[in-house]
Amino acid sequence: MQDVATESGMSPGNLYRYFASKEDLVVGLVGRDRERVLKRTVEVCQAEDFPAALEGFLVSLIEENEDIDLSLSLEIGAEARRNPVLAKVLRQFDCETEEAMLQLLHRLQATGAIATSAGPVDVLKLVSTLVQGLCVRRSVEADFDVGREVRRTMAVIRAAMT
Repeated sequence: MQDVATESGMSPGNLYRYFASKEDLVVGLVGRDRERVLKRTVEVCQAEDFPAALEGFLVSLIEENEDIDLSLSLEIGAEARRNPVLAKVLRQFDCETEEAMLQLLHRLQATGAIATSAGPVDVLKLVSTLVQGLCVRRSVEADFDVGREVRRTMAVIRAAMT
């Protein structure tokens, strides 16, 4: 709460004029990120070249977020393990983005853009795991090279889709 108060330029006590609890504040932060990420996910899923659009999205997602944002995401994820309300909010967020991606992957498989050996759910879980790993590494590695690591990740994703 102290970090949020400092960032917002107000006292921790004043934050409670806007949020009834720390939980409400965290849910608000998740909601803010949800809108941005869901919008970008839908854009990626509508792109002609899905792998290229995904690569651009990953670079922007990781570069646009300052370290504190990614670190905060890690903290929120850890808190969700202890807080069922927050866990439900995060799961809903994941379900919304995964549903958009899964619909796209089913279309890509139907057109032959994804090999039949790699099912859409498998590709979705791979992409999700790799993206989360990139975000964690970006948060904890001081010398993290976004471009290089996204290129490596995309090579794995492209291989899984062929």
